[in-house]
Amino acid sequence: MAHMAPSGYRLLLPCDIAYLIIDQLHDDGAALKACALVCREWLPRSRYHLFRDLVVKSNHEQNDFEAFSELLDLSRHVREYICNLTLRGENLPIPGTHWPRVLLPGQQPQVTLQFLRDLIDRLPALRTLLLASVRCTDSTLDPPTTAHSPRALERLTIQPPGPVPDNFIHVLNVLGLFSEIGSFALSFGTWSDTDINVNDALNEVCWPPEGPYIRTLEIVSLRACWLSVLLQTIARRCSRREGALHSLGVGLASEWSGVETIGAFFGRVGASIRTFRFDPFHALLFSELDDPERWRVLNLEACVNLESLLLNLDFMWYSYAESEVWDCKQQGFRIYLELLSHCAPPALKRVIIRVSLDDRTDQVLGLDWQWMDRVLCALSSLEAFIVDFEECTYFAADEFTKMMPGMASKGILQLRCIENLSEEPFWSIPC
Repeated sequence: MAHMAPSGYRLLLPCDIAYLIIDQLHDDGAALKACALVCREWLPRSRYHLFRDLVVKSNHEQNDFEAFSELLDLSRHVREYICNLTLRGENLPIPGTHWPRVLLPGQQPQVTLQFLRDLIDRLPALRTLLLASVRCTDSTLDPPTTAHSPRALERLTIQPPGPVPDNFIHVLNVLGLFSEIGSFALSFGTWSDTDINVNDALNEVCWPPEGPYIRTLEIVSLRACWLSVLLQTIARRCSRREGALHSLGVGLASEWSGVETIGAFFGRVGASIRTFRFDPFHALLFSELDDPERWRVLNLEACVNLESLLLNLDFMWYSYAESEVWDCKQQGFRIYLELLSHCAPPALKRVIIRVSLDDRTDQVLGLDWQWMDRVLCALSSLEAFIVDFEECTYFAADEFTKMMPGMASKGILQLRCIENLSEEPFWSIPC
């Protein structure tokens, strides 16, 4: 932490000042490299900022991620600094242009379970892993040559390419590489439409007996058959550790059977869940179910310790006709009333409804919020009813206060502004 002053005298910088300089330069790779070259004491901290968040792009024509694996072999000194790793499929440019094109199934990068295990074993500081547009193609594992024990991971996110005919079991077996996963997110998976035998698929899941235990689960648009395989596998682990699954977020696919699958899951492990985020849009759009009472099969009352419930009414980020979105919003509101009226868990403390107002404010305010007010007032355990707006739509706050006098008089009506709400998926909204 020293350099030569202009006058020729040696200037020693206190550690806290040197670290402050490094922290300020953490986005400036060139400056950090210069610091690393001239100041040996700064080298570890510089490397930490350079390598802690790493995005590796590849495709099948570039031999997948073998080059990255070779780099780790040659640069052992950087392994300990990699905390957050993204493996992403890189689109190939259209020949003769600079415009990227969508990767075809044969061009998507592929990883095997063996490759991922070897990779993870070489990254001792790894906290988060994102697989984006990457195919998982094989679950075969060689016996470990050294003592291998699964370790914990803070977050695992899998965003598979689609549509591809991948075996979903390969994706699930990635989870078995870890003893505990703080948060697992799986979104927009499109696998083969052929019917499967759920029991046979369950027997193919290779998770070690000691895990993984998942604290937070986020699922979006997963076919009901695969949703059943995932939830049943997790339920087996939850039964071995009380309170293992703390938070669940579900964006339904188009099949009504997905609702029944979640209801059965709640029947087994509902007592563990403290937070539930729910988006029924695709089921509303394609299932043509107009009777809100049928949604009682969700079995929400089985979540006897549920404290926070987030219900999504912001469907504007889905690319459908405005009339279809509005119909789904009306149906969703009636379903939420039904669930809160007849299936509310006894310990429920917070209900959050996410709304989108922008140029359709009159439509949303036209919903029967007075009825919602009466239903919520009947919940003796309720401590907060929160309506999430985007900042630019906060002008409607006074209208909600007028329409929900019961909540307002109790002092538990909260109107919460979230910047760029429309750009955030429902499962990321704080509860």
